[in-house]
Amino acid sequence: MSTIPFSIICASHDKTVLEENLLASPCIQGGNCDCIVQQGFANIPQAYNEAAKQAHNDLLCFVHHDVTLPEGWETRLLEQVARMEEIDPDWAVLGCAGAVLRDGEKRWLGHLYDRCHVFGQPEGLPAEVDTLDELLLVCRKKDARFDEGMPNYHLFGAELCLRMRKQGRKCYAIDAYCNHNSGNWSLKADFAVGAGYLYAKYADMLPIATTCATIHRQDGICVFSL
Repeated sequence: MSTIPFSIICASHDKTVLEENLLASPCIQGGNCDCIVQQGFANIPQAYNEAAKQAHNDLLCFVHHDVTLPEGWETRLLEQVARMEEIDPDWAVLGCAGAVLRDGEKRWLGHLYDRCHVFGQPEGLPAEVDTLDELLLVCRKKDARFDEGMPNYHLFGAELCLRMRKQGRKCYAIDAYCNHNSGNWSLKADFAVGAGYLYAKYADMLPIATTCATIHRQDGICVFSL
């Protein structure tokens, strides 16, 4: 298979977490992958947009700083992208974890290690999803336009997916297995602010399924549930 060059982009506010995780990935340590690290940005979408302008490659992979990419990850990613080119040449966004809502039932699709558990499986992937988790997103440079109006660091990947879907394009969970070494997780007030932003911007697409919560309308107000 021909090589498809890509750039890894990360926005980090913690040097230790970055060095112990993403920068410790074999594909980065070995110099196989171009890696752009953005620091000092209060807004992750802005950091990503600026990095996308700097990237020399057409394929961009946006990764959280607490993610480690295992041995051989770059080869698997390229295989998945090549497969997507055959399935849907106009694919919009890819990721290792996504959510889809069909007939009122939410499904989680993907394959990754997170908080001491393996979630999902490679079988059935790639699979179309409504939104993708921000921990790992892949898109073409021309599509790397994140909404800098997002109020915090949550749900900007979901926003990109919703925007692409409104344009008639599709997003997919792929088998890009990685290790997400995150700490304790809970939905806090800042998530609610981000959920409210999506609720207002994509009211015609409610309910909105994301990997961590479903955003919907109840009695005329925005609510989200696991």
